Amino acid sequence: MKNKISIKKISIIGFGNLAQALIEGLDSVKYKGLIHIYDIDKKKKKYVKSKNIKFKTNIDESIMGSTIILLAIKPNNLKKVAIKLKKLSINSTILSLMAGIKISQIAQLINKDLKIARIMTNINARHENAISFVYMNKKCTKKEDDIINGLFEKFGSLYYATSENQLNKITALIGSGPAYFIHFTESIIKTFKSFGFNEAESVKYSLELFYTTACSCIMDNRSLNLIKNSILSKNGTTEAALKKLDQKNFQKNIKESILAAYKKSQELSRDK
Repeated sequence: MKNKISIKKISIIGFGNLAQALIEGLDSVKYKGLIHIYDIDKKKKKYVKSKNIKFKTNIDESIMGSTIILLAIKPNNLKKVAIKLKKLSINSTILSLMAGIKISQIAQLINKDLKIARIMTNINARHENAISFVYMNKKCTKKEDDIINGLFEKFGSLYYATSENQLNKITALIGSGPAYFIHFTESIIKTFKSFGFNEAESVKYSLELFYTTACSCIMDNRSLNLIKNSILSKNGTTEAALKKLDQKNFQKNIKESILAAYKKSQELSRDK
């Protein structure tokens, strides 16, 4: 059983889809600490449901005293946010969810002495099933490590990246991964529908197919290749489908698509 989160106050700057997923994840584990959310779009306040969450459209002194400040903003908004944070005396640990933005860039804009970590997670945090990776600067000690672990273990599993460049690769794989899965699943759903199944059936059967297969692969001690080959019959239906995928360079196309995401992350890492 996971321990309770000891953090008394968390601030989140930016309330997009990922931040909302984290909030729902915290709600599901019954986090009782104070949460301050800052977003310029006041319409997003409607997504705030817990009494321990305070929503504001401007960053002010209320952010002070936060154990963690989570930067869940778009990279092009960093400079505007950094100016506001620089004016405040902040002793919090900064956790960045921004794709590609280096720790050195954040430190240069706010304060070079800050304890900063980059986190890459995904929307599965909403249901405590996220895969998260962290990379911390040298200002972070075991105390900050324990705090980050204590928080993100509630969202699923947490691993350590060996470099910021590796984290950029993780961004392309883990951060964007759920979108790849859904994109492929949508193709299966469309195929179900073309075979005469209705919308509800197509969605239900497709999701069950992938969920149960993933469970089988996790519980099976064999390699994925062996499991796949156990389904194949020579000159059978599965072999016909996989051959067609190979003819279309399926694996090459997948790899090139993910590389495109990685290159974009690298572009964001370049100092402006």
